[in-house]
Order: sequence, then C-alpha cells, then structure tokens
Amino acid sequence: MPSLPSTIYPIGAYNLRGLVWQTDANSNSNQGKPYAICVDAYQGHLLKIDPLSEGATILNNYTAPQFRDATGLAIAGDTLWITKDNGIYYCDLVDFDLQPFMELPNRVDGIAVSEGGVYVSSSEVGKIFVFGRATRTLLRIMDAPGAGFEALTLVGEELWVSDRTEETVYRLKAKTGEILHRGLTPFANPMGLGFLGNDLYVVYSGDENYIRENPNDLVEPFSVAVREKNFIHRLRFDQYQNGKLNYTLTTGYKVEMIYLEELSSEDPTSVYNLTWRVAYPTDTYRQKLLAIEPIGIPFAEEIVDGQKVAAFKLGNLKPEEARMFGWKATLELYGIKYELKDSEVKFVPELSPEMQKLYLIDDDGLSMDNPIIQAAAKEAVGDETNILRKMLLIR
Repeated sequence: MPSLPSTIYPIGAYNLRGLVWQTDANSNSNQGKPYAICVDAYQGHLLKIDPLSEGATILNNYTAPQFRDATGLAIAGDTLWITKDNGIYYCDLVDFDLQPFMELPNRVDGIAVSEGGVYVSSSEVGKIFVFGRATRTLLRIMDAPGAGFEALTLVGEELWVSDRTEETVYRLKAKTGEILHRGLTPFANPMGLGFLGNDLYVVYSGDENYIRENPNDLVEPFSVAVREKNFIHRLRFDQYQNGKLNYTLTTGYKVEMIYLEELSSEDPTSVYNLTWRVAYPTDTYRQKLLAIEPIGIPFAEEIVDGQKVAAFKLGNLKPEEARMFGWKATLELYGIKYELKDSEVKFVPELSPEMQKLYLIDDDGLSMDNPIIQAAAKEAVGDETNILRKMLLIR
C-alpha cells in the first residue's frame, strides 16, 4: 500500500459528513488502492476521494438530491447506510437509490453498522441507539460520551465516536458503551471518522476566514471573507499507562515559542543589580522541550519551586538604556486526555477554605462568584459526594 499523506483536501467538497475507507478491487496492486468515501451534505454528492491526487468522483450521479443534508455514513458489505433528519436509509452500491429503514422521534446524527446491528447517535437526547439489522427493533440504548454532534464507526468489538462540540474522539465498548479511552482532535469540527488498517482518519468540515482580493474595488480591494474548509487528517491516538496514570496522546506539532522583553522607562531612572527571571517550558506528559536559545543576552538556569527559570543578570542600568532579552523555545506539543474513574477519587478530602476562595476568583469570565451560578451548581450536585461525579453533574 502506498504511503498516504497525513492530510487530504478533497477537491470540490463543500460540507463533508462521514468517512469510510474502501479498497479498489480493479487496482493492479496486490493490496488494492485505498480510497475514501464521504457524503457532501450540501450538494448531496457521494464522493469517492483519491487520497493521493485529492480528486473526487461523484458516485450517485442520478440520486444526489436524496443525499442532501445527510449527516452520517456507513458501509457494511454491499450496502451503504446514511442518516438524514430523523431517518435511517440504505441502498446498494450500484444504483444508490435510498430506501427507508426506519424513522426515529428525534433527529439522528452518525451511524455505524455491524452484521447484526445498526448504531445511530442523537445529540438531541444524548444517546446512542442500537437496532437489530434484521428485526428493526430496539436492542439497547447507551449514553453518548460527548455533548454534540457525534459520528460513529465500528472496529471489531469497539465503537469509535467523534464529538464535534467536545473536539474529542472516544473509544468505547460496543456492547456496553463503556469509555476505554478518549483523545482530543487537533482541529475543530470533526464530522466523521474511519480506519484504514490501523490508521485512524478524521474528516473535518467547517468555515475559515481568509483575505479576499478584489482589484475592481478601488476603495477596499482587500476584505475578510468566509469560505468552506474540508479536509481529512490522520489522527495519532496513543494510549499510555504510567503507574496509576492512564492517558491518551493525540497528534502533536513542533511549536516555536518566543518570550521577549524590551526595556524602556517613562522617567529616566538608574537601576542597580537587576536580575530578571522568566519561567520557560519544561518536559511534561504532553510536551517535550527540544531546544531553548537566549535572545539579546545569555541567561543562567535556576530552579524556583521546581520550575526551570531563565535568570537574566542585567546588572546596573543607566537612564534611557536600551535592552532586549528573552528566549526562543522549540517544543513538541501533543493533545492529552486523562482517564480517571470515579472509584479512583472516592476518598478525596474537602478543599481548604483558602483553596475554595482561590477557585471562586472570577479570572476567566465564568462568573464563578455569581450567586446564581453557585446555586445552580449546588442544585445539580444534590446529595452526591464523589468529587468526579459532582463535576460531571455540574457540567
């Protein structure tokens, strides 16, 4: 199988939903040539996407109107399934003429299909419904792991879910809905997911701002406009166990971070024996410091409360003396999600009064000090005592 790019921008796509990987049986390659299938909810096009050229072919040339506003996509054997509004539909892979499977009282989002079951998610009620494929009867209902639009895919006995609001991918037990792991997506608006071998790909669909150039407009030749942005990206999803600590790292990036200070004085003043200390990034579970370089003047490394600090010894400064100093760090930065069960935090002591006061300082615009917010939190908690379950109830 040829090495595929980590990011694919399908040509001619407006509003992608769902993602299924298939292999071209007509390929001369022994393993077949992989391609992706997505549905464009705006045009109603069922797109066959070449991951190497990024070109797309419309499969449902004569039935595109039936696929408009579709939200979920799955393929099981020779049958294609979609969700649309509050209905589930299916068709063969030849004429793509949709047939109704069933309707639900609530709007449905994503879909995944096994040999015997049909899984559909509904953000309206926060549930995942499982129906018998042959009987069309309800087999079970599971809590949705997230809070927003959720796309689904099945891999063996596991159900994988992407949540647009949480920007998170969940790995669940398909039979019980128990969350095994979860990981952050590196981009907003995940709208579908699918596996190609062991590689997990996620499709993202949203809008982006760009600078539009209009040379015919002499007054305002440049303006900010909005356009669609659709792409498929390979998601690194690695689980780690470090003692009792269980966490998942997702796709990382090499990041350059710069901290810079410039000296200036409103009133000419002499300063003596000045040392300026600035903390800089260190290694954690989700980040690795690759390199750090001084800017302007060298610094000495110090440890303050366990944190590495760059100490710039500026010495004596004369009035109106100009200085510039700081550091440039190169980091590997990953998304991280910790797995914590309520049984692991069963016996957690109450926060001290001093810590409670610090927690209620409204330094991030959440109105934590507002009596209405505090009353709502107390009402949500009720008689619950476990700190993790209390947090979930408040959420």
